[in-house]
Amino acid sequence: MKPHKHAEVIKAWADGAEIQSRIHNSGWVDCSAPHWYEGSEYRVKPEPPIVVEEHVYFSDLHGYPVFKKQFPVNIRFTFDPKTMNPIKVELI
Repeated sequence: MKPHKHAEVIKAWADGAEIQSRIHNSGWVDCSAPHWYEGSEYRVKPEPPIVVEEHVYFSDLHGYPVFKKQFPVNIRFTFDPKTMNPIKVELI
């Protein structure tokens, strides 16, 4: 017997994961009671990225970056919530 088209997402939903659905390439929307239609797409709702903002300056005495909270933030780091790998770094 062939597994259901949405079997993996159904299992995640049964384990308590939040589900999103999409019909005909529209945007993803939260779905509290999925119907598991063959023509729809379903996914586990992705976790939002982790964003950290800091102030970085380069010390003339030591030559390495130093993080100081008393200065305004000037850099934003965005990390993948699962792997903790950096996704993006922005100067702000």
